[in-house]
Amino acid sequence: MRSLLVRHCTFLWLLTVNPAVAGAPPVDGATLNRIADAGFNHGEVVETAAYLADQIGGRLTNSPAMRAAERWTQSRFLAWGLKNVHTEGFDFGRGWWIESSQVRLVAPRPLALRAIPVAWTPATAGPLTASVVVAPLRTERDFANWKGKLAGKIVLVTWPEPPKDLTEVPFTRMADGETGKLNKYPLPHFDPEERGKRIESQTFPGKVDDFLAGEGAVAWARMSRLDGHLVHGEGYAYQVGKTRRLPGVELAAEDYRRITRLATVGEVRLEIDSRVHFEDGDQHAYNVLADLPGRDPKAGYVMAGAHLDSWIAGDGAADNGAGSAVIMEAARILASLDLKPKRTIRFALWAGEEQGLLGSAAYIAQHLAHRPVPEDPVLAALGPYFATDTFPVEPLPGFAELAGYLSTTARASCADSTPRAISRSCRRCASGWRHSTVSARAWSSPTPPAAPTTSS
Repeated sequence: MRSLLVRHCTFLWLLTVNPAVAGAPPVDGATLNRIADAGFNHGEVVETAAYLADQIGGRLTNSPAMRAAERWTQSRFLAWGLKNVHTEGFDFGRGWWIESSQVRLVAPRPLALRAIPVAWTPATAGPLTASVVVAPLRTERDFANWKGKLAGKIVLVTWPEPPKDLTEVPFTRMADGETGKLNKYPLPHFDPEERGKRIESQTFPGKVDDFLAGEGAVAWARMSRLDGHLVHGEGYAYQVGKTRRLPGVELAAEDYRRITRLATVGEVRLEIDSRVHFEDGDQHAYNVLADLPGRDPKAGYVMAGAHLDSWIAGDGAADNGAGSAVIMEAARILASLDLKPKRTIRFALWAGEEQGLLGSAAYIAQHLAHRPVPEDPVLAALGPYFATDTFPVEPLPGFAELAGYLSTTARASCADSTPRAISRSCRRCASGWRHSTVSARAWSSPTPPAAPTTSS
């Protein structure tokens, strides 16, 4: 992490110096050494990451934990001497969090199961006990097979895929030469079939919930996509008016398969006690921004960003607490060294990224460029992630002010130092993972509302 941090600080500083421009001063080696020393020998990045993961934990957008993270990160930026520390709000929807959850097998024998409520599904209003029906629902055509058979049941909606043998090692550390081979820019490619699958993956869960509720089912369960007793709990029904009607849980794959086997030979009963809560006091999510002012107001600014939000099954340490900690530590180091960059450096911690890059899209819509809202109402309702191929792109006055953007994600980092890059529709970075969150979506969304701010 420290090595990644020093690289980010160095690259940010180089972007502000802009040595590629004719007549620019040479790179100051002494300054780069000071940055490296601060990062390697006097760093606080581990403490920052630990606070986010251990003290605050999983930061689902608009949850109480995310609100705590928004306040804490602003307080740290202010304490380190950053300027213009503030939040920028955008319309999101409902907050949601888990108080407690328990799922257990009641019959044919008692057994505690590994499970988690699916995000933005309702509570059970106390322990709910019912028989299960294994009714895999892959398409709307499957609904007809189960009409009249689900009343009063907990419905297992996933086909119990058998475990797959591992044929490759789960992790390899690449040498510099190997990562260099991945340094290729993938040209945007429109695939209507793939796009249709993505749209269906977003809309089908709502159709399943409506069907099950209409049939009188009392809850549903799905199988985790990974083995090893891992659960995730991702859900996307965060918008007002789109809340699911039935409680839903995700079961560990091993437990899910056990239940389906038992169901082939007799009655199986489950008990679900899902104590979850919705937060509707403020339906705006907030990006956190902070500046290290530059010497030349006309030189524009460069950005460094990571998403602060996470899913709720874990503590948000890798995705993307690590990236957020690196961004915050870069801000702390550059501010503590009293450096005076030519360009302003703006640090951004995005919200709503796990739900479709919503925070960075809102920043683009407010500061950089607009895309038209899709004419298809289904696509328009899905948000900016599904509006990357509408035209024309209309740059805003602030578009030319952004000289470069550096991103930290859970798995990779990359940067592009030209404004033109911000308007491209790139989906993947040179290392094969998601490119900088701001890079290029230039989506359209309503002007973000005024938000409570803290500034210095």
